[in-house]
Amino acid sequence: VLESMKDALMVPTDTTLDLVEDMNSLLVIWSNDVNLPDLAEKFLRFVHKESSNSGDQWVNTRSYNLVINAWAKSQRRESFNRAHALLHEMERSTRVEPDLLSYSGVISCIAKSKSSNDAKKAEVVLRELDKHNVVPDNVIYNQVINIHS
Repeated sequence: VLESMKDALMVPTDTTLDLVEDMNSLLVIWSNDVNLPDLAEKFLRFVHKESSNSGDQWVNTRSYNLVINAWAKSQRRESFNRAHALLHEMERSTRVEPDLLSYSGVISCIAKSKSSNDAKKAEVVLRELDKHNVVPDNVIYNQVINIHS
């Protein structure tokens, strides 16, 4: 699927906004299936690479958030690490900035993992959120409180 789309992705920049929404529509479909976070992430990376090669930006914060949430929904053992890696990519990026939903998605991965060091992971993410000037809301605070309980 990904390779067959490569030629279709080479479009003029005046349709970039429509293309971003099309890419996000596919990510929505894949992110809603708990069995497909790998495919959603692979697609995100493919589109990001292809758009970077063309000088365009075909992914946005929503694209990353959809994949982070796909990992949270999957409840796999590696979900936190994969979602946290995507968050770090966003933090380092000059083109895509994490928002409150980005951090909330990663904390959701922690809450669903039920591992022994969840509280420490949540604290790390809260510090990252603060470092990047994102103001936590009640949802994030409630997620962290639930992780601690």
